[in-house]
Amino acid sequence: MQKTSRERYHQIINPRFARLGQKIERLRRKKGFKTKESFAYTADISIYYYYRIIKGTANISLLQLLKLCETLNIKVRQLLDF
Repeated sequence: MQKTSRERYHQIINPRFARLGQKIERLRRKKGFKTKESFAYTADISIYYYYRIIKGTANISLLQLLKLCETLNIKVRQLLDF
């Protein structure tokens, strides 16, 4: 029986977004942002969207990814290397 597109998403894509979110969260702490709220504000993204990113439920856009990398002062390549 074939899986639905939603099931394929949760099986394949969602774990990758979750790993990306975990890496962003680790880098946030390493770079000295004490709170998620201060980081989201500095990156000019909604705190609710940031929570979804770190949980792996947000389908992050390239623009948002660039904002996060700029805020963390890293290259996109460093963030996607996992």
